Amino acid sequence: MASFASILSSGDKPTPFGIFDNDLHFQEDADGLVIYVKRLLGDDILSVELTNKQIWANFEEAVLEFSKQINTHQAESYMSNILGLRTGLNDTFKINDFGHYYYLNSDLENADDIVLDSDSNNETRKNVQVLLIQDTTDPRFKTKNKKGVYKANTEPKEIEASGDIETIVLPIVNEQLGPNGQQQKFPRETLDYLIRRAEPYASEAFVGGVSNSVRGFIKLESGKQDYNIYTDLVVPFDGQELSLEAYDNTDSQLSLFNPLYKNQILPTATESKIKVNEVFHFSPQAAYRFFDTTSAINYLNNQFAFESFTPETVFYVLPVFEDLLRAGQLDISNRVRRSNFSYKLQGQDLRIYPRPQNDPLNLFVKFSFPSDPFRPNLPYDDVSIEGVSNLSNVPFGNIEYKKINQM
Repeated sequence: MASFASILSSGDKPTPFGIFDNDLHFQEDADGLVIYVKRLLGDDILSVELTNKQIWANFEEAVLEFSKQINTHQAESYMSNILGLRTGLNDTFKINDFGHYYYLNSDLENADDIVLDSDSNNETRKNVQVLLIQDTTDPRFKTKNKKGVYKANTEPKEIEASGDIETIVLPIVNEQLGPNGQQQKFPRETLDYLIRRAEPYASEAFVGGVSNSVRGFIKLESGKQDYNIYTDLVVPFDGQELSLEAYDNTDSQLSLFNPLYKNQILPTATESKIKVNEVFHFSPQAAYRFFDTTSAINYLNNQFAFESFTPETVFYVLPVFEDLLRAGQLDISNRVRRSNFSYKLQGQDLRIYPRPQNDPLNLFVKFSFPSDPFRPNLPYDDVSIEGVSNLSNVPFGNIEYKKINQM
């Protein structure tokens, strides 16, 4: 009976996929498994018509199934910590005898050719032509790597740049596996998933998030109470006044959707329904009425919110709730007995209360556009969107057989 190692060394494939063929632990167990299976089937008395390769194929399948079950459990247990992470490289790359990635200048070169190393000693090509960038997570590793050399007389081997810093070289692909590299690791717990789920609420409350807003204004006219939020709203930019008109493909159009302006103001703006976040049209704060109406501090309170300071010489020690109740009373008094500053927004129509009089000022509005979940308002591409999204692209490869315990 030919052993697993002898069949492998002859160039034949003992297993269909050969995933664990080079694992010495797998090779040792494979030979013992043949005897185990055949004896269980009565080979000492009966004739078991199973070949070694058939048994090894099932052995490989069993290890793959075990690896799948372990990885699935690990992924499901830590999915909230894994979502959005980089999926990693879909390939593995060949390493030399020192554990470093290497390159070949052409298909005519052989990794085992004998050449001179930095110490002028004979060495195989793969141990001389080493890549400068060894970090597989570096974006340059796979597409813009450079030639490196081992420093002379160093142990362990250290890599430095070669004299040729212009030529781009690439690593040698070993296997194409799909997302892998993070299997059999214990990830730390993070709150990134929960924070990401909370980002829409933060955006609505204007305390964070990834959605930006735009500020514009409406030119109020004396005696005019109703305005169209789409046609009357103006967005100031670099000394010009932009409208919300649909882009008509002319570079000179003063529209927010003109790419000349859009890319600088809000690249994610779309010709769709806007969301009005805030209209800066409200009554002065009621707290300024705590003080004497003839005091000059009231004007400062009204314009600069100086409610916390007063030049008065008489102070009363009162509980805080008394101040809150009095402020609420004064605010309701303003709304009922006086013409209160307010507005009503329905569809495209914005109605201002009270009716503007005597050369009114501009009415400022903060608004935003529907958020694109695949294109947040960031100055760069969000790599987490292209990262782990479900079990199919979790970077868990097959578990190494030699790292499986006896359980």
